[in-house]
Amino acid sequence: MRNHIQCVLLILLLGIPLSSFSQNVGINTTGATPSTNAILDLNTGNTSRNLGFIIPHVKLTSLTTFNPPIANTNTTSDTGMVVYNTNAAIGNGAGCYIWDGGEWVFTDGAPASYSNTITSAITGTTSTTAKMMGLAGSITPNKSGTVLLIISGTISNSKNTNKSLVQLYTGTGTAPTNGVAITGTARGTQQTASIEATSAEEPFCVTALATGLTVGTAYWIDLGVASSATSGTASVSNITISAVEQ
Repeated sequence: MRNHIQCVLLILLLGIPLSSFSQNVGINTTGATPSTNAILDLNTGNTSRNLGFIIPHVKLTSLTTFNPPIANTNTTSDTGMVVYNTNAAIGNGAGCYIWDGGEWVFTDGAPASYSNTITSAITGTTSTTAKMMGLAGSITPNKSGTVLLIISGTISNSKNTNKSLVQLYTGTGTAPTNGVAITGTARGTQQTASIEATSAEEPFCVTALATGLTVGTAYWIDLGVASSATSGTASVSNITISAVEQ
């Protein structure tokens, strides 16, 4: 009983307005009753609206590692835990992250997106083995690591009996330049365009849903193009690149 009285006196001496109703707790500057819909209410009673809530600052070591830095091994009860990561080298750098049960997910900002239109000339290829076009599109996933990729434009071949082939590619590191060998990861399916007349331009659109991309890592976006025979040059032009994180 003595310890209980001492605890009550300590709270009163500190002048902390804390309200507790059944299973609801409120912390505010006025002692107002907390909302019955909240386990912890930090809003009701703070009429000045000039106070914030600072969540724990933690230096994450990996997006897939819970302990360390968190004190103990994670359990199912820890799903939904929120921390402010101070390690700029992890994920999207410093910011708020939520534990989804398997990894830390960046919560700040909107999903990543990228859009660019290329009207300048792009050198084609006579190679029957696809070559990169050097489009240098780029996206850095912020949240899910799942990105919808779309590249559209026109495709042609300098010899009308040939076909032109095109496929979407992504990768990390330095973006490939025009004419180099295929690199990165092929996305979606390769499309084949039958050219009706010499150098005639046919519309094309390649799409792919890239999954499992690493949040916080920049990915280049490009096309691989080939000609069905070396007697003609396969080319693309009027390119529009769109990438939207899902």
